[in-house]
Amino acid sequence: MTGDVGTDGSVTLRASYPPPPDPDWGWRIVSSAQPSGFDVVMTNITPKGDETVAVETHYEQRLTSA
Repeated sequence: MTGDVGTDGSVTLRASYPPPPDPDWGWRIVSSAQPSGFDVVMTNITPKGDETVAVETHYEQRLTSA
């Protein structure tokens, strides 16, 4: 995987994988901070460049009293 950090603090990772006998497909994972947690979006990218969101999650911090 390769990646970078955006000016907004988001982290983007990119990779590819071979689904034989087809050409390689791409994969992108973006994690971005939110006021109460963070989001993760995973996108599958076809060899032609078409993109489909495969996973989209939001993680939220919840404070509980002990």
